[in-house]
Amino acid sequence: MPAHRLHLRSAKLRESQRQRRFDTLQKKHFVELEAKVRIEFERVYISILEKRSPIQKLSHATCKTLAQPAYHANIKPLED
Repeated sequence: MPAHRLHLRSAKLRESQRQRRFDTLQKKHFVELEAKVRIEFERVYISILEKRSPIQKLSHATCKTLAQPAYHANIKPLED
């Protein structure tokens, strides 16, 4: 194989390796950023829930319970 083709081939190989490393670092950075955003969101959400009055907390818990399908399965109609 001529020398110029080997040089071109190795240059393409180096470029693809460089691109792969860049993609890996970019993906790692995205995953770390996503985790930070999720943690911050949970922290803010919890602080908002903690500032609510007991009645609001109760209504939130009731809404969560009513939203569960298992809750509706256990309700029996009142008999006259």
